[in-house]
Amino acid sequence: MILQQTERFREESSTMFGRRPDGRRVTGIDPVMRITPYVMPMRCDAQVFLKHRADMEVLSRYIRRQKAERNEQITYMQIIVAAYVRAISRNPEINRFIMNKQLFARNNCSAAFTILKDPSDADKGEAVVKIKFDSMEVLQQPGEIEQICSFLWVYYGFPSSSYNGVNVEDMRERNGYIMGKEDDTEVDIVCGVPDSGVGMALGYAEGHGVPYKRAVLKYTPTWPRSFTPENQTRRRLVAKMKLIPNRAILTGRRVVFCDDSIVRGTQLRDNVRTFFDYGAKEVHARISCPPLVYGCPFVNFTSSKSDLELLSRRIIQDLEGSPNKNLEKYATTDSPEYKRMVDEMTKRLGITSLKFNKKESLIKAIGLPQCRICTHCFDGSGFKCMKK
Repeated sequence: MILQQTERFREESSTMFGRRPDGRRVTGIDPVMRITPYVMPMRCDAQVFLKHRADMEVLSRYIRRQKAERNEQITYMQIIVAAYVRAISRNPEINRFIMNKQLFARNNCSAAFTILKDPSDADKGEAVVKIKFDSMEVLQQPGEIEQICSFLWVYYGFPSSSYNGVNVEDMRERNGYIMGKEDDTEVDIVCGVPDSGVGMALGYAEGHGVPYKRAVLKYTPTWPRSFTPENQTRRRLVAKMKLIPNRAILTGRRVVFCDDSIVRGTQLRDNVRTFFDYGAKEVHARISCPPLVYGCPFVNFTSSKSDLELLSRRIIQDLEGSPNKNLEKYATTDSPEYKRMVDEMTKRLGITSLKFNKKESLIKAIGLPQCRICTHCFDGSGFKCMKK
């Protein structure tokens, strides 16, 4: 009895002074957070149940690729646990617990699993297995070659962000300047499709020697990126809500619109129709990257369902009878196949002219060695370069 009371006193005093074997007391927190232990005094009061849907096809492709390239057998459960551990490690504020009306941060991250003691006989009962992780454990070791996704500069990156010392907005303006300098199309004004097309348009206007005008404005209280909704109808609605044409600037003018990329083509086609409806005399599109011929297996941008979501692949299928035929030729700038594909895109989009940036110009604008930039969605080179 005395021994039990002594142990209990030791535990309570340790907790009182912020010492516990499984965590450390959190101090200096926001006053609002200080009342949390009184609102939720028990250790498990703050349980959160979250429902999340994941594209299993993306995970399946990843598992198959690891098996083929590294001869590693990875399961869905391993990926889910790795994602959980990574989320906890990157957000330590959620890895906390309450004891004796005090807030503690856990010393590690752990995952508990309920398993059958004997998989062949459920009547033998269950057991709980608890696995602890430290912050340096990884599902697999990093590759030997660093390749940064070129879309960080083309589309994903915030204008003030920099990757390996290359600022996003500076790169977009350089990219547009190079393309504008090489383009001989006669136009009256240049406009960027907000947001990621604006920087390119500013550079294009300077390189081409024509004024930049805000012929289309962005209405911001909608989705931050119009490609994010899962439903195509919702994507089109968000894109339409987001962009507001300016009739006074468009009427009677030959306009170049600069945009980051063409994925499905539905938004650009709708925008072109709207620009003509608002009085534009000619509508020319200049795209800051090459055509997306290959689906991206890395960041779920061009591969949410199938490569046939890409406008380029649908056109290749119509021209060749197969979406996978002669991809290398279609990805080669100014090849006969490339020109046929771009001409067909121009017709389907209902646009006056369409030009894509060249991969060489894109790499030049980024300013890093080509082997350090992933261009897989343009030329299919990602896997080959990663293997070297």
